[in-house]
Amino acid sequence: MLDMSLVRPVIAEAYAFAARAARPTLQPLLVFAAVTALAAAFPRIGLGGLWIVPAFLAIFAAGCAYSAALYRQTFPGTAPLRKLTAALMRANAAVYLAFFFIGFFVVFGLSILAGVFLSDATGLDQEAAQADPDAIRRALGEMAWTPYGFALWTACAAGAGALAFLALRLFLFGAATAAAGEAKVFETWPRTRGRALTLALIAAATHVAPFAVAMGLAWGASAIAEGLSAPIVAPAAAGFVSVLAGAVFLLPGHGAAAALHRRLME
Repeated sequence: MLDMSLVRPVIAEAYAFAARAARPTLQPLLVFAAVTALAAAFPRIGLGGLWIVPAFLAIFAAGCAYSAALYRQTFPGTAPLRKLTAALMRANAAVYLAFFFIGFFVVFGLSILAGVFLSDATGLDQEAAQADPDAIRRALGEMAWTPYGFALWTACAAGAGALAFLALRLFLFGAATAAAGEAKVFETWPRTRGRALTLALIAAATHVAPFAVAMGLAWGASAIAEGLSAPIVAPAAAGFVSVLAGAVFLLPGHGAAAALHRRLME
C-alpha cells in the first residue's frame, strides 16, 4: 500500500536533517574516513594479509560511531555515544550476517541454475570452462536472448528483489536501536508490514539516488588518486574521499530512518 502522506514529509525531513547534521557530525566522519584511508594503504606496505581482519573491524567500528553520532542528532536523550556505538555494532553485525547467509544461498542457487542453463542451452563443458572464464562470458552472451536467458534473469531479479524486500522491512532497525540505546533488529518488523512500496519510494529518494551520486564522486576521486605518483598515497586518498562522498547518502538515509521511526514506532 502506498501512503504518499508519509512519503513526502519523510523525504523532506530526511534532507533537512542532512543539512542540519552535516557540520556537528563532521569530526566522526573524518575519523571514519581516516580509518578507511589507513586500511586502504595497508596492502601497499605489505600488511594486507596480516591486518585485513583488524582493518575491517576498525572500519566497521568507525562507521558505527559515525552512525551513532548521526542518530544522536535526532535522539538526543539516547545512550552515551560509546554505548550507542556498541549497540549499533551488535545490530549491524546481526543484519549483515543475516544478509550474508541469505545472499550466499541466493547466489549459490543462482550459480547452479546458471550452470544447468548454460549446459543445456549452449552445451558448455563446465569443467573445461573453469579454466577459461571467457568461455562462460561468451556462453552467457549466447544464452542472453533465449528462453533460458530470460528464465535466468528472472530468477536473478527475484533473488535481488527478495534481498531488497528484506532491506526495506528492516529500514528502521538502526533508528530503533538508537532510540532504545540497545540493539533492536526484528522488533521493527511488524511496523513495516504492508508498507514495502511506501518504503521503496522513500529509500529511492534518500538512499538509492544519493548513493548513486556518492558512487560517482568516489569513482572520480579514485580516478584522480590513481594519477598520484606515490603508491601508498593513492589508495589512502581514494579511501578517504570515498567515505566523505558516502556522507551524501548516509546523512539523508539516517534522517529518513529517524523520521520514519517517529511516525511508525513511537
